[in-house]
Amino acid sequence: MTEHNLVYHLYYMHNASANAILDLVLAQGLSPNQVDEDGRPLYFSTYTTRATLEILARHGADFTRLDPRADRLQQNALMNSVALEKWPEALFFLERGLSPDYAAPDGRTARTLLAEVAPPGKEFYGDGKAAHAAFVVALGKR
Repeated sequence: MTEHNLVYHLYYMHNASANAILDLVLAQGLSPNQVDEDGRPLYFSTYTTRATLEILARHGADFTRLDPRADRLQQNALMNSVALEKWPEALFFLERGLSPDYAAPDGRTARTLLAEVAPPGKEFYGDGKAAHAAFVVALGKR
């Protein structure tokens, strides 16, 4: 198994054991900056969790990379998380200094994407409701 495949598969497993192993292999020097089959950093995945982001951060992942996909060209990780309505992950990127005002070539920002995917009055339920609220509060302070 290649370094890429090991990190890639551990990243997508979503359980405490896989996260512990991911943390261990990154501590041994494997790169936290692996990309998927489309050349996108792993943290652009719909499978991204706050826990895996924390692991990548501990090992020096570069969260400033931009999305190479044509339909999300040069969007940053904060924009991606907002578009996917992954509020804990969006908050993570906001807390790490990704700008909500950075504009991709299509003119979109994290703020404009938020207006698209979560317009006023949209309901969120369960954990999503609290996570969305926490993100909106943090965003309002920027």
